[in-house]
Amino acid sequence: MKKLFLSVLIGSLAFWSCNSESTPMFSLENKLNTDRKNAPVILSRDFVETKFQTPTSGYPHIYDEQHQLIPCQWDDINGDGQWDEIAISIDIAAKTKARYQLELKTEKTDFGAATQIHMGKSEARNQEYIALKAEVRPKDYIDPCYPMLYQYEGIGWENDKVAFRSYFDARNGKDIFGKRTEQLVLQKVGLKGSNYHKMADWGMDVLKVGTSLGAGAIGMEKNKQLYRLGLTDQAAFKVISEGPARAIAEIKYKGWEVEGDLYDLTEVITIWKGKYYYESDLFLNGGKGEELLVTGIVNYKANQNVNYPKYNEDIACVSTFSAQAEDKSDPEQKLGMAVMIQQEIFEGFEEAPSTSYQNALALNLQKGDNKDEPITDTYLVKIKPQDQGSKFLFFAAWEKSDDLFKTAAGFEQLLKSNAREIASPIYPE
Repeated sequence: MKKLFLSVLIGSLAFWSCNSESTPMFSLENKLNTDRKNAPVILSRDFVETKFQTPTSGYPHIYDEQHQLIPCQWDDINGDGQWDEIAISIDIAAKTKARYQLELKTEKTDFGAATQIHMGKSEARNQEYIALKAEVRPKDYIDPCYPMLYQYEGIGWENDKVAFRSYFDARNGKDIFGKRTEQLVLQKVGLKGSNYHKMADWGMDVLKVGTSLGAGAIGMEKNKQLYRLGLTDQAAFKVISEGPARAIAEIKYKGWEVEGDLYDLTEVITIWKGKYYYESDLFLNGGKGEELLVTGIVNYKANQNVNYPKYNEDIACVSTFSAQAEDKSDPEQKLGMAVMIQQEIFEGFEEAPSTSYQNALALNLQKGDNKDEPITDTYLVKIKPQDQGSKFLFFAAWEKSDDLFKTAAGFEQLLKSNAREIASPIYPE
């Protein structure tokens, strides 16, 4: 046994020794004193080509110190036909600096998918949907009606832990699909004979959105008034990437009218493997410096169970934990939600007016603007627009997904650990 161990050790050392001179190496460091699981890491094309010391025409693959191949994906972010970033999701122990090897191959390896973007469309409105990678919303598509044009009313994104959707109509609301499986399920949700408002083996829709911002929908504050990202001249969706590490979707809104001014807004949504959140990057064009973007969390059921925890100096957060899940068979189900944002672009919290849906519409009509629903019943987060984009993270933790989320303490544990990790990203060296 001792000879076998020594031979394996010598072989491993020989591998790293003989390859270190001929193949590029890089390192990743976890500076935290806690282990990290499914840590998101991005290697830019410039970084990789610097390591190879030459332009790269193939697909670099990544191996760890045991020469195990790391699942990765080669993402074409700008749509020019060649990859711009390599995305990986790794586990790394506390206070550890791990080394990795790059090996160039001519073809991609198929690692399967742990994330996806899904949008289905039924031109015949017969609940038979064709999956789309891109779609421009019909200009007159203001409110959905049955049978649906779009599967579950719009765009969905998911990983192995949770799924979300955005209504692809004038409401532009965001909702949560709680999951009880790590399998990708969005392609089978909302089909004929199924009802995602009732518990299924995969999970269910767990949120009531109404006229709130739901699970991180977008609005604007201008002259101390709130405006929903509602009807626009155009809304265009496309899938940028999906795979074993992350999925990315882009939605471009053109001609968003607010107080007589026109804006364009692009939202880039990213969901990483193993995370109970999605990232939203917002790019506003047409701003005059007086506008703030807003997002938030619905508070129809949370009542006063809202917290504004301060986990570190870099991150601002608002969170709720209560019997929020929309399951009439078990009304005491717990659901934790949170928004995290970098402190440098955070412009404050606010509570939107609490009112019924009917009263909200009446208030909107009194303002003389019947195009868009007002924003109500939301714990708001105000965001300062940046030229390079403004990012927030939206968390959703359902007790049926993990027993950890049956208690407020368990949800708090999730938020604390993620706040630490977000404040200490891992960059390749």
